Amino acid sequence: MVITVRTRFIDDALTDIATGPDGPAQIVLLAAGMDTRAYRLDFPTTTTVFELDRPDVLQLKDRLLAGTPELRCTRRPLGVDLAGDWSTALTAAGFDLRLPTIWLAEGLTQYLEAPVVGGLLDRITTLSAPGSHLLIDVVGQSVLDDVSMRPWLDELAHRGMPWLYGTDQPEELLHPRGWLT
Repeated sequence: MVITVRTRFIDDALTDIATGPDGPAQIVLLAAGMDTRAYRLDFPTTTTVFELDRPDVLQLKDRLLAGTPELRCTRRPLGVDLAGDWSTALTAAGFDLRLPTIWLAEGLTQYLEAPVVGGLLDRITTLSAPGSHLLIDVVGQSVLDDVSMRPWLDELAHRGMPWLYGTDQPEELLHPRGWLT
């Protein structure tokens, strides 16, 4: 249920921002995975959606989506390591540093270590023109510290998906970088 509510909230926010009078013409989905917003949401035809994720994930997604109807917007999948420097690949794919951007980091930060989260946000901030928006979710540190969550978190770690990062004050991550919360 939580994922469904989060997805709907983000769908609505993305659509409202992208279709508004000053809606950015480019959207960057970080750790895009099997996200189908470029197919599902009614973005303007002038919108480019950059989907960043591991190459193997994007190749699987492309195979699974083969034969789907043509998109209204432009979709540009980029196989990159989000823990590294992906800005060169993004600009080479047509990302325009002069244009406002909608950034989406959904279901990502908990799988990264704190320095990588900071580096990711620094890179996003550096690449953002005035008028850009950042949609991000974070797991609360209180969730990671909750004794009742330990069995579930241990199972995630056992499956190779440990939750490494959380914060109960996301504004402390965002405000110093100039993002309003």
